Amino acid sequence: MYLNTSSVSGLESWNFLQEGTASLVSQAEELKCFTRMLDDLTCFWEDSEKTNSTYKFFYSTDQIIQKPCHTTSHMVLGNIVRHVCVIPAEDILLFQPFVIELNESFTNVSKIRQDVSIESVVLLDPPSNLAVYLNGNPHQLRISWVPPRNPDINEFLIYEISYWKDKSGYATEKRETVSSKQQHDLQDLKAGIRYMVRLRSKPDGISFDGFWSSWSETVSAVTPYSSDEINLRCSTPDLQTITCQWKVNKTESGALYSLYYQTRKVEWKKCINQRNTTTGAVLAYRCTIATSEVNKTVIIINASYPHHTQTFYKKPFRTENVVRPDPPRIVKIDVSTGGGKLCLFWEPPIRELLGQMMYQIRYSEENGSGWKTLLIQKPLHSEVLDLPHSKTYYMQLRAKPNGVTYRGYWSSWSDTFTATIPGSMHLTVVPLVVGVAFLLVIALFVSYLIFPNVYSKVKKKLWPQIPNLERLLDGYLTDFQKYSQPLPPTCDKLVEDELLPSVLEIVSEISESEGTKCVEKQEDACQKPRFSESSITKQRRVTTNNETEGSTDSSQNYIFLDLPDSNRSVLRMSQFVFESDINNLLKLDAPITNGPLARWQRKAKENNSVSGSISTSTNTSSLSPMKTTNRALNASKTVTPSKTPGKTKTPKSSKCSRVQGTPSKAGGDRYIPIRNAAQMEVAHFLISKENEQENESPTKKEQQKTWSLNLNGYDVNQAKVLRMSGKPLSAPEGYQNNLKVLYSQSTTPSSTKKSTRYIPSMPERILDAPEIRNDYYLNLIDWSSLNYLAVGLGNNVYLWHAESGNILPLVQLEGQEDYIASVSWIKEGNFLAVGTRSGEVQVWDVERQKRLRNMVSHTVRVGALSWSNYILSSGSRTGQIHHHDVRVAQHHAATLTGHTQEVCGLKWSPDGRHLASGGNDNILNIWPSVLGNEAECSPLHTFTQHQGAVKAVAWCPWQASILASGGGTSDRFIRLWNANTGSCLNSVDTRSQVCSIVWSTEYKEMVSGHGFSQNQLVIWKYPNLTKVAELKGHQARVLDLALSPDGTTVCSVGADETIRIWKCFAVDPAKKKKVVVNQSSVLHHGIR
Repeated sequence: MYLNTSSVSGLESWNFLQEGTASLVSQAEELKCFTRMLDDLTCFWEDSEKTNSTYKFFYSTDQIIQKPCHTTSHMVLGNIVRHVCVIPAEDILLFQPFVIELNESFTNVSKIRQDVSIESVVLLDPPSNLAVYLNGNPHQLRISWVPPRNPDINEFLIYEISYWKDKSGYATEKRETVSSKQQHDLQDLKAGIRYMVRLRSKPDGISFDGFWSSWSETVSAVTPYSSDEINLRCSTPDLQTITCQWKVNKTESGALYSLYYQTRKVEWKKCINQRNTTTGAVLAYRCTIATSEVNKTVIIINASYPHHTQTFYKKPFRTENVVRPDPPRIVKIDVSTGGGKLCLFWEPPIRELLGQMMYQIRYSEENGSGWKTLLIQKPLHSEVLDLPHSKTYYMQLRAKPNGVTYRGYWSSWSDTFTATIPGSMHLTVVPLVVGVAFLLVIALFVSYLIFPNVYSKVKKKLWPQIPNLERLLDGYLTDFQKYSQPLPPTCDKLVEDELLPSVLEIVSEISESEGTKCVEKQEDACQKPRFSESSITKQRRVTTNNETEGSTDSSQNYIFLDLPDSNRSVLRMSQFVFESDINNLLKLDAPITNGPLARWQRKAKENNSVSGSISTSTNTSSLSPMKTTNRALNASKTVTPSKTPGKTKTPKSSKCSRVQGTPSKAGGDRYIPIRNAAQMEVAHFLISKENEQENESPTKKEQQKTWSLNLNGYDVNQAKVLRMSGKPLSAPEGYQNNLKVLYSQSTTPSSTKKSTRYIPSMPERILDAPEIRNDYYLNLIDWSSLNYLAVGLGNNVYLWHAESGNILPLVQLEGQEDYIASVSWIKEGNFLAVGTRSGEVQVWDVERQKRLRNMVSHTVRVGALSWSNYILSSGSRTGQIHHHDVRVAQHHAATLTGHTQEVCGLKWSPDGRHLASGGNDNILNIWPSVLGNEAECSPLHTFTQHQGAVKAVAWCPWQASILASGGGTSDRFIRLWNANTGSCLNSVDTRSQVCSIVWSTEYKEMVSGHGFSQNQLVIWKYPNLTKVAELKGHQARVLDLALSPDGTTVCSVGADETIRIWKCFAVDPAKKKKVVVNQSSVLHHGIR
């Protein structure tokens, strides 16, 4: 058989047919076709040499006109003949099937007929320029290559990498399929082992399809070691230079170590400031390089041995994360001699980090066995230590960045300082003072026994006696009764008008009542001593009727006592002292001169006008409650009242009675209400409705009472006409007083305009949230009652204090693949629950910055958390909800299985009676709060109205049974539910993905956060769900919302890595209530 071995168009060499088409041989088709550049098509068929036959190829595109294809043959693999056909380039059409037919030359019998599409039979050249080198990480190798020379399909290729250990051969071969364009990292390799690597490519099967290319040439490299194996440590003391140190055994001194570094991904540089020291059997190396804190640095160390080279890699780091400052310099130590306090002053090691350092102080007694350490987390430059007295202490200090912006390591301890606390003075002063005081008391007691008269005189000088008013009064009455003459009995007629008693009678009422006695009935009179208010030297005398008739001088109302001069002087002195004391202690108001007459004055005037024959000795125009009034009861009788008005005493018999007096209160005896405090509107309303008939049912009355309480703040039917004090009440809304009372506080308008408030359209503050996960199903922010905002960023949790603006790092997960999935504050605000990707639920004490519990019950990430007292509920990606009792060791209390997909929304109601859960299965469940067996763990209500994932769930704060829920992109509805009845109260189409909902505690409103396409916040009015305002600013969807503890501010976190603070619920200062935060928690004594 004749074999044509000349070169054919479209083939570079016959070697490609033999080596490059190895992957086609394993295909099931008998006729194998391929294209290399999409502008050619080659088909071949293999036959045994023993057949001794020749073949012809024909091709066509329209299945009508066949064209012959030039056929060549060559020998492969011994006795196998390959018949090859190359279709001309001018007939190649993409996306147009070819019909290839193979006929036997002598018989012209069709042996094979097959349809071929050029875009599905691509066979490329292997990748070129394959290289393996170190990528800067230990136990890793990086592969790079140049894609095949076909720019039209290079974007649609996949690669298969084959690598194995050099000395183990293909038995340890591993393969990885990647879609990278030009490089890939091989990880988890064994250090110090040489690996052999090769590569091949093929179309990805989406736009183009085809076969694996042949393998590229094989390359090799040795896997680097980790820098931890030689204890490599790099740090910067001043943010300008980096110092690297490592140690090796002296037995390996034959190796030559060199440090190389790379910054800004430029060429590698060798450290020229390298030096080494020997300490025992350890050889220590040290090298210093210059860098900048904005650069990422890669460090490698090459250990060159006579026959091989070892490379040690350190993970890339940034300068601000490896800060190790120099030890702080202690400037001064002040020791307080009185209180035993030691004040330590020092200088910060790095001036640029004044406010971002934390310190540790350790001290030990002179003969002590150990050190005591004190941590100072605030950027202070001094500290006061309260230490025991009479001891000597050694102390040291070290510093470290606080981790907010700069991280690193503790510095070495500073030089040791010695301080001595002197003995306390109060240990000797107190006994001395007590002894002196005891001796002084003994001396005073002895002097009192020896000189009692001197002691009495000193006592009178220092503590003079204070006059006793009761004793003075008793002495005066005794003297007066001793020198007074008995008076004939008399009986006064009861006066109709009541007279108030005078001052003297008020004071001496008890003595006077005891001394007043009725005499025998045959005397028909009773006597009683009476005293004048103005002058106590005159004694009013009330004569009997016989004496009055026989008298010629009607004005004789006084008697004079004929007493000796000594007795009169005693009486005058007693009178003067008594009157002086009474006037100083009791002072009455002056009479009203221009005001209206009091009732007792008008009555007295009317009585005088009626009794024309009655003579009076006083002028009614000068009547006053401050003065006594003498009235003649008839023409033949003159009565001199002995008491000031105001007291009325019921007589014991018809013949013995007390005269009534006039009131003594200034301004009259009636109360005139303040007109500007009178409820004129309410009074007119109540008076005008007295004549109305009451045909209302009891139910209607109850409704009217409720309306009145809500609208007016009080029940109108129980309001009083006159209000004596306080703010006057208003009339019912809409009532108009036609009389137009002038003394109404305010008029009720006929129509009231609805008040509106100002809602800022721009955020009050914008914070950065780098590395926030753009995951709809996570809950990454929460605001505590102590005004701390918790944010989950990557594998860290940060706390931001809204009042001070301080940022505190709280949690940092150790796993590289782990991240924060949810955060939730307890109601008291002192404990934070954190859910992670690995399924852990952690409880942190924020005040002590300590993890209290790590509860593991889920196997996948926990994306939703919610507290109810000491019960913490967690929802995971499996659709299960676990209840954790954080007080006990066996924390798992119950499991709820009501979702088939991830739980992304979880909230307890304010009263703790219901738990709402929303999932990615478009289901909203409401669970009871009872924790029991599995039979009891079934939802009260299951709602399936949402057509998308239900993440946004929020309970109404003022009506605990009302629940708001929002659906995802496929739903976009906000719905209101009644948890008691299970009914839907209202719904609204928001026209965008609902990511979160929070209720306002100050207004009957709620705010929702949305995703595509506006990425806005919307404030809705409850319960009609009308739009109040829109807040725009986020450049990507809003992931979550949180409400401040005072209810005025909403925090939103977006996928644009920003946190925005919106002051959208500002409270009127006049109505603002003081929020009292209870910082005690049920967990303080329960977690263990």
